[in-house]
Amino acid sequence: MMKKSKKDEDYVGEPIGEGLGEFKPWWIKRPRLRKLLSIPLHMVNRDYRRWKNAQLTPRKLRKRLTELDKRFPHKREDLVGRNKEYEALMTSIGYHVIRDPVVRSVFKGSDPPKFFILKGGTGTGKTLLAEVCLRDAILYGIKHGVNVQAISVKSEEIFSPLYGQSVRNLALIFRRASEVPSIIFFDEFQAFGTKVAMAMHGA
Repeated sequence: MMKKSKKDEDYVGEPIGEGLGEFKPWWIKRPRLRKLLSIPLHMVNRDYRRWKNAQLTPRKLRKRLTELDKRFPHKREDLVGRNKEYEALMTSIGYHVIRDPVVRSVFKGSDPPKFFILKGGTGTGKTLLAEVCLRDAILYGIKHGVNVQAISVKSEEIFSPLYGQSVRNLALIFRRASEVPSIIFFDEFQAFGTKVAMAMHGA
């Protein structure tokens, strides 16, 4: 049995039924029976797998904290002049990914957007804003006991000259995202269209 360290207790919040709306299945309400049937549940029930993956265990917590500064070294104080966009992004993350009850109570009947396009010229801080939000989303998840997966994608990771491979690469990313509460950031998104156009015209 794994014991929680003091550090774990400081960060891990109460697990919630992410992605399941207001309805809570029996395996959330009956933890003893869930533990007994965990293997068959994992094999046949996709909602259970998503719920299980979303829970922030001490092991997942240590992994998140270890990789945080390496993957996303920039912090909120590094942002300049992007406060409005930051607040909009974090509100959406709180509503759709973390499912924060406080945020959800504010938007009854009017969901915030799920998709954002960050516009601006080179060097205007779009990537910095996204990376700060990804970092803070992970910390937000830690606070609420949610295992948030931050996925940053560049066009070269998707595009392939092989027929059909680009679609398969993209499908794989969305498949990963469907199993865990996730945020996907496409860096230099316009490059995707450029590469597709070049391929179609034989460039």
